[in-house]
Order: sequence, then C-alpha cells, then structure tokens
Amino acid sequence: MKNIIRTPLFKLSIISSLLLFFSIMYGKKFWSELWMIYGFIEIGIIVLFSVVLIVSLVFWIRRRHLYSYIFIPFCINILFLVLVILLPLNWIKDRLEFSFYYNRYEVASDLAIKAKPDSASYLYMLPSGYQSLSVGGGEVLVTNKEKANAVLFFTFRGVPDGMSGFVKIKNSKKNNYLIRQIFNEVYQIEDLGNNWYYVSGN
Repeated sequence: MKNIIRTPLFKLSIISSLLLFFSIMYGKKFWSELWMIYGFIEIGIIVLFSVVLIVSLVFWIRRRHLYSYIFIPFCINILFLVLVILLPLNWIKDRLEFSFYYNRYEVASDLAIKAKPDSASYLYMLPSGYQSLSVGGGEVLVTNKEKANAVLFFTFRGVPDGMSGFVKIKNSKKNNYLIRQIFNEVYQIEDLGNNWYYVSGN
C-alpha cells in the first residue's frame, strides 16, 4: 500500500492546521495591527482549512484501500480544530509573553510614567526596543491621578472600540478605581501580582 505521508494532502493538512492554530493564537495582535486586512486573511485561512478537512475525509472514504494510515490527514485537522475550540490560545500567548518579558515591561512602564508627569492622560510611544510589548503601533496609555499612575500595555486595540492589556499601577491604594479611569466599562480584571493586572473592557 502507498504511504499517505508522501502525499500533498498530508502536507496540506499540516499547513492548514498550523495556519489556523497560529492565526487564532495571534488573532488579537494581528487584528490590532492590520484591522480589516487581517479579517480577509483569517477568512481565507478558515476556507483553506475547511476545504482540506472535507477533502481529507472524502479521500479517506474513497481511497482507504490504496493507502496505509489514510486517516492521518483528517485526524490532524480534527486534532487542531479541537485545540482551537477548547484552548484559550490568545490568553496563553499573552501570559507566556508577559512572563518571558516581565522585566522589560517593568522598565517600559517607568519610562512611560516619567515622560509627561504633569499630564493627566496621554499616549506614549515606547522606544524602538520596547514597542513589541504593546500592539497597535507600540503605544501605551498613561493615566495620572494625583500621585498615582497607571500604564496600559495593549494586547488588543479594537476598531472602533474594545481593548485589553496589561496595566501597571504605581503609588496607588485604589487600584481598581485607577483602572476604571482608563476603561469606560470593565469586563475583566485579573490580578497578576506586583501591582500588575490583566484588564479587558471598552
């Protein structure tokens, strides 16, 4: 019997599955950077994945007597589809990046706060070495209330509304109050420790 691994269908099943997986994992980042362009790219990836999934199923049914382990391409697609549905991929990516680059987040938050200490609220463009910490162009939102400071590093910047990100609070005993000065409406607040929070809202 022929080897299914050597067929173009096997390669397409892996490529389409990986494209779907990473497009979902980095979806918020790409949407913040590319806006509607990414929407069309994502539709194309979903269509490709769907076509390969259907073709692999039909191939399995019609040519099962010609190939050994002919079910592998279909199972690969199903496995990645289940992972995409069950796993909070954006959440996992954001937490891994935050943990890995934690020290850089701390340094960048200090730079942002010191940029305009007398301004109540402003967008601060991070230096080139830190711009990857905040999606949508490398800007962070800084809010100053009396002696308290908050810096929002965007993980998502929606169009026209909706945003989420990591917030650093300094010199404040009312952290939730300061967070609500940034967001008109808060959907989620998660305490990450050391006055860092993950916040999503509007």
